[in-house]
Amino acid sequence: MENSKEGLVFIVRHGERADCVENEEEIKKIEIAVDPHLTELGKLQAKCAALELQTMINDYKNDKNRKTKYFIVSSPFLRCMQTATGIAQALGKENILNDKIYIDLFLSEFLNKIYFQSSPMDQLHFFAKLESLKEILGIEIQQGLLEEGKHTDVEVIYPESIEKLFDRATSGYKKALELYEELVKKEEDGDVALILVTHGYGVQCLLDYHEAFDFTKGVEYTSVSQFFYDFETKKTRVGNIQWHEQLEKAQKEFDEICKKNNVKGNL
Repeated sequence: MENSKEGLVFIVRHGERADCVENEEEIKKIEIAVDPHLTELGKLQAKCAALELQTMINDYKNDKNRKTKYFIVSSPFLRCMQTATGIAQALGKENILNDKIYIDLFLSEFLNKIYFQSSPMDQLHFFAKLESLKEILGIEIQQGLLEEGKHTDVEVIYPESIEKLFDRATSGYKKALELYEELVKKEEDGDVALILVTHGYGVQCLLDYHEAFDFTKGVEYTSVSQFFYDFETKKTRVGNIQWHEQLEKAQKEFDEICKKNNVKGNL
């Protein structure tokens, strides 16, 4: 960014999921039990998270007029893809690198027996309803980070231990950083920021990898963490970690919409 030898990386958790709210109408909208969508509040959280990270980028740059492109990579779970889409829309689709969101398996949910009775992967919208995803999301997606149909070489195995999740998440993350560096070198008109959209455990694993996870802050919906990546030394320095100010802003906007429409709770 400010220094062409340094990149800016954001790790973001998805927004509020529909199966975790006390709203029967919202729950009825869930098409695939293991792959719930975002609530309307969750969509606002994604938008507000995007504005927060945009502010972080603007605060970091010396040249306020220099453009930033956003390289967005998401977990294949619907709530993450919708969060990535909301972020892209808030940042402006014209600012999204290659006008698409990349979907890669290394950012997937923790596939533990506590949460899933069997592997959910082949049931996800991403695999079961791929043709309708573009209509659902409203933005082009690429199946795989490296190229169309080619994901990072990580194994997503059920059941999964926390150790296997850590290995899967961090090995994919390292390859994502390599590709990110290549893209930064090719981009001549402005800078590129990498945004990874994952799940709570995914956030914790990637922050643990950087020895930056703070248990006192937690990982709430759309938690934003910021790192500065040195392309020469391959080391990172920590920026804002487990940032949650967007939640209050999203809730306030959501409450105003509910009041205007004379409804209570989730829309």
